Amino acid sequence: MLVFGTNLVLSAEEDALPANTPLIGWQNLVTFSNVSSDTADADYPITNIANPATNIEWRAADTTAQEIFLALNTVEDVDYVGIARHNFGSPDAAIAVEIGYYDNSSPPVFTTLAGPVMPGDNRPLMFWFTPQAIDTLVIKLASGSAAARIGVVYAGKLLVMERGVGVDADFGVPTYGRKTSHISPSSAAGDYLGRVVLGQWVEWAASFSHLTPAWYRTYFDPFVAAAADDTPFFYAWSPDNYPYETTFNWLVEDPQPMTSPVTGRVAVSIQCRGINT
Repeated sequence: MLVFGTNLVLSAEEDALPANTPLIGWQNLVTFSNVSSDTADADYPITNIANPATNIEWRAADTTAQEIFLALNTVEDVDYVGIARHNFGSPDAAIAVEIGYYDNSSPPVFTTLAGPVMPGDNRPLMFWFTPQAIDTLVIKLASGSAAARIGVVYAGKLLVMERGVGVDADFGVPTYGRKTSHISPSSAAGDYLGRVVLGQWVEWAASFSHLTPAWYRTYFDPFVAAAADDTPFFYAWSPDNYPYETTFNWLVEDPQPMTSPVTGRVAVSIQCRGINT
């Protein structure tokens, strides 16, 4: 789910982009040393959210409202927060989430950047807000029926694609490319005995073309290099039309960009596997 920030203002460059250009959240300023939280279960510390492995998580110690602090201390612009493997949308949790920061006044005043929002499910969340340098981002979680849980948190600057997904061929929508690995035994008489699910994920591919060489080298190639070096990423394929369809992904093949000898423009495809719950 993509949540647009309060009074979102894009840069002049991003304002000029076509509508619905995909968003890729790969840059991440969250580290083991700059995260803290109000409470944490002793077996599930807050430092777990800085690990991109989605099977490792932070859990609050109780069901009360929580605040998670990301001490970024950066002069770089930050415009998104990504959250994966949370339980906010579970019926037994129902936890509203909000992104913002506290100012330096006494007492401190909280400024909301995006939200609050009550997710309808547990799909990955992306909060997109006006780019700005922020010392400490705060994730505010309302009290819920169950203790809050988070697997991964990213914060940084979004990669806004220069162009949308190619329209000259069919393409897969990330959230619907469901794959299941399973064993389906049958009896000696041929009866169906059910199946054992070994794993479930989504697989998808997207092709982009006519990218300007300067844009590719400046913005896309650093993403490819990081993703090829085991950096997962958040992806919103159609922010305006389908804001609920976001995924947390990793590359299954290294992209091979191709350059047109006529125009010098670059075409590239990414093939990915990810989670959407």
